[in-house]
Amino acid sequence: MKPCKLEMQAFGPYKDKTTVTFEDLHGLYLIMGDTAAGKTTIFDAIMYALYGETSGAERTPKMMFCNYAAPEAEMKVTLKFLQNEKKYRVTRTFTCYKELKRVPKDTSKYKKIGEKYYKEEDTINAVLEETEGNLIVQGDTAVTRKCKEILGLEADQFHKIIMLAQGKFTEFLKANSDDRSKILRKLFNEDSYLLFQELLKKTRDKLAQERKVNDELLKSTMEDFKFPSD
Repeated sequence: MKPCKLEMQAFGPYKDKTTVTFEDLHGLYLIMGDTAAGKTTIFDAIMYALYGETSGAERTPKMMFCNYAAPEAEMKVTLKFLQNEKKYRVTRTFTCYKELKRVPKDTSKYKKIGEKYYKEEDTINAVLEETEGNLIVQGDTAVTRKCKEILGLEADQFHKIIMLAQGKFTEFLKANSDDRSKILRKLFNEDSYLLFQELLKKTRDKLAQERKVNDELLKSTMEDFKFPSD
């Protein structure tokens, strides 16, 4: 998967719409900046767009809502990416609060900012489409499921081996052999190699069995052979 363009709004430290363009970058490139400048947030945004979760288990999507944005603002992340020579665009939105038009009688249940009252009302939506505008699927769960299908990776797998975020690659290196093999098989589509390996194994086992039979036959023949007497 190659990210092409990322747009964030009311996400992490990015209150206003912020665009990160990857299309003009080639080879190896570095995301750098001061501490708390929002570097990890870029990775969080990519993860959130694709899977509806962040790159760190300690950060929930709701925690990524920008503190500087209005309570009723819409947190929005759009990721344009390339997979298998095909371009996709996934957009995921999240709202935390809804402004009340009237002052409620019981204000204890609501959040007050200035003279306004807000009702906590998490609303999540997502849309996945081809970049030409052809809708593929919509709805938070459906989009996440389809992104997993397109990328061939679960969120945890994507996080461990694609994001390479701040030492997390060691989790992949420390995984047991079976887990690593499953991930690598998905990444590199080694079905043809596995088939070739299986054919070689069957041929080896067949030849080993034939050799065993021939060895036993030769041994039996040697034991039964009688040298002629003088």
